[in-house]
Amino acid sequence: MEWKGEWLVRHRRIRAELALVLATTVTVGCYEYVPARDVGLLAGRRVQLELTDSGSVALARLLGPSVEAVEGTLLADSARSYVLGVAVTRRRGGAESDWRGERVIIGHELVTSRSERSFSRSRTVFAGSLAAAAVIAITTALRGSGKGDGGGPVITPPVAR
Repeated sequence: MEWKGEWLVRHRRIRAELALVLATTVTVGCYEYVPARDVGLLAGRRVQLELTDSGSVALARLLGPSVEAVEGTLLADSARSYVLGVAVTRRRGGAESDWRGERVIIGHELVTSRSERSFSRSRTVFAGSLAAAAVIAITTALRGSGKGDGGGPVITPPVAR
């Protein structure tokens, strides 16, 4: 009868750990930028525009020096320029600056490539699995095996007189 109780506890623990892995994987969302297929459908979506060298120089007064890429929401795309609600700029050295959606107009001739933000299933599963494994390892380490060696204090009941 005792083995049923141990099995039930172990089964519940495994179910809880699997639920944790699933929840962690779902909540950790990873994205990547992929080349934009149809630019006309990008309005309102998160995009990344890679700038030409001359584009970096021309936009330096608006975006800062040595900016090589601009990320944000594409607000409009006309025949000559993009209107972007800027979220992040990236400099040539890799440093990034956060923005609050300020509108910037960028001419088509100043852009070398356009990418759209896309959900990455493989990166999400990988990051979620790593996070879940870390949580399980920490939980297991803190929980212990539950089999104490009896090394705690000895409490003796008071003797009735």
